[in-house]
Parts: sequence; structure tokens; C-alpha cells
Amino acid sequence: MSNGQLEEQMDRENDQKVARFLGITYEEYISLEPSVEEMAGDDDLIYGYLVSFDAPIPADIAARIRGLDGDEVTLPPAFFDEDEGEQQWPQG
Repeated sequence: MSNGQLEEQMDRENDQKVARFLGITYEEYISLEPSVEEMAGDDDLIYGYLVSFDAPIPADIAARIRGLDGDEVTLPPAFFDEDEGEQQWPQG
């Protein structure tokens, strides 16, 4: 497997993980044209991840997305480092 194929596979697995965590299907997640950015401080610590959606979110999908605020969702800092069984929705 080439580096490009490996990177594509890892991206797809991360997208599937985010979709499951948010409570929607992978196909729904991808259709919303997501972008994921690290929220890092000046100290280089990662304080979380911000998922933004560029496509309009249909009401039926929006109703199922956990933590949706407008067109964004915040993920916990260690989201991509933890196994799915260890992930917990942040208490707020």
C-alpha cells in the first residue's frame, strides 16, 4: 500500500469515527462537507477539535448530531488518540 493510499485509509477511518461519535452515518457526515481543525493554544497543547460543516445541514440530520452548535461541533482533545469505547462526551 502506498503512502497516499495509507493516508486516504486513515482519513476515511477518522471520518467514520467522527460520524459514529456524532450519531450520523458516514455518508451523511461526508455529504455535509466537513472540515476538522485542531484547537491549539500558544503552548502547543491541543484543547480539542472543531468540526465545521460547509454544506447546509438538513433538519433531520441536524437533530441527530450530538453537540451541534450552528454548523460546528467541538470534539474532546484526545478524540483521535482514544479507542471509541473510551470516548466520553464532554460534560458542560
